[in-house]
Amino acid sequence: MRKLKLQVQTTVDSYMAGPNGEMDWMTFPWTNDVGAYIATVMSSVDTIVLGRNLAEGFIPTWATRTEADGEDQETIDWMNNTPKIVISNTLTDSPWKTPPSQAATSPSSSPT
Repeated sequence: MRKLKLQVQTTVDSYMAGPNGEMDWMTFPWTNDVGAYIATVMSSVDTIVLGRNLAEGFIPTWATRTEADGEDQETIDWMNNTPKIVISNTLTDSPWKTPPSQAATSPSSSPT
């Protein structure tokens, strides 16, 4: 049996986004201890599960990240190459390309 680890950012009063879906409140100083904690959380993650709304921003944003954006290449590669499952009632096909490292092993998106 696999483990599911849930990592969620919420405000103190339990909001996940602003009234119009904005997530600009999630800014905080990225200190060494925060980085070490995130690295520990991510070390055993082999799949990222996202809702459609988050995926619509998350996947394209990471696909265009560079080190000039303040991210190291190892993190960029991990975010882009880790398989993702998007939970949606409205999507029937993925609008995002499959990274080359997953293309040979990704299951078909055709219904069975």
